[in-house]
Amino acid sequence: MQRRLPLVLLALGALALVATAAGITFLLRGHPREDEAAFPAAHVDALFADVAILQADLPFGECRVTRDAGLLLNPLIGLDDGVHAAARPPWWAAASEGDLLRKGGSKWTDHMNDGPRGDLSITTALLAFDGWDSTSSGAGAAALASVGEPGVTPLTIGIPQVVGFQTLARLRLLEGLRTGDMLRALQEVRHLAVLVACEESIVGQMVAVAILRIEGDGYAAAVARGAIAREAWTPLPEGSVERLKRVTFGLVGIYAGHAPPGSVERLEAVPGPIFGRCGALSEAMGQWGLYRGFVGDPWPFEGDHTGVTEAIDRVLETTPCRLRAARAFWADPQWATSTFTEDGEEAPWARLPYFREYTLHTLMGTASVNYDQYGREGEAWTGL
Repeated sequence: MQRRLPLVLLALGALALVATAAGITFLLRGHPREDEAAFPAAHVDALFADVAILQADLPFGECRVTRDAGLLLNPLIGLDDGVHAAARPPWWAAASEGDLLRKGGSKWTDHMNDGPRGDLSITTALLAFDGWDSTSSGAGAAALASVGEPGVTPLTIGIPQVVGFQTLARLRLLEGLRTGDMLRALQEVRHLAVLVACEESIVGQMVAVAILRIEGDGYAAAVARGAIAREAWTPLPEGSVERLKRVTFGLVGIYAGHAPPGSVERLEAVPGPIFGRCGALSEAMGQWGLYRGFVGDPWPFEGDHTGVTEAIDRVLETTPCRLRAARAFWADPQWATSTFTEDGEEAPWARLPYFREYTLHTLMGTASVNYDQYGREGEAWTGL
């Protein structure tokens, strides 16, 4: 009996340890993160209704690059990581830093004659291209080549500095107002939005949305001044720019597993192009690349998180999105091993059953974003 006592105590200790871990798991599962709880099924239904409207409203579909504008754009565009700079920064990108077209709170369309001026022929030259791959050359290609190096993760790799394209769009429309060539200016700005939408990041696709809003503002100013007839151009219908914003963020929530089960499959069953899909998928892959090392077949009482990664795997088999950096990180989830501790060392228990649930929820908390933009129609949005 005395020889059995240590074994009994050891078994009881192990049982207590499992019970404690299971209790932690229950607590974690019983208190979902705010962004998960804030994206209910009814709002997901609203997102799909928006998708259907946008498919009828949008003047372009998902990006297919057969004539790459990177030939012109990649030398001009650096990344936001402070490492990969543009080879030849354009003058209009520097102008955007001071926001020179918003003086004293007035509308940018009121500054037809006093905005900065320079060579804007690039917007005409870009009409020869049907898409943009920012990783085909230049700073984007250099950053892509760094994937796999120590310290390079989806959290640190740079994305193209595309915000300056908003200033380029405004300047081209102001030039159109000055010269009387407004219809051509609207065509070129619309095409610029199409190309920027090919940048497969949330920032790139939201800047494309902002350019479409700028196009609409320029059109309204031109009609008000009699520069063009109202019927000469068709801007996006009222409300569609806000729909684009809501859908772009909402798609991240779906791919990242914050929507009800089956939402990814429902999304992939939608025929036709869906604006924002590539940027949303890239964002979700970056997050779950961080989490994947702590996701496995669930033990009793553990949450089952494998559905998210399996759904992304299925999407990657068929999606036309390039996602070169995101795919490279996704293929090697171990890059995340030491990203969540200050000293660069992973806790020895971090991947053990039950304890990994705590680790996973801790990591998910670091990327908490409210993907649900529904119910916010009254909020103003002026771009990035």
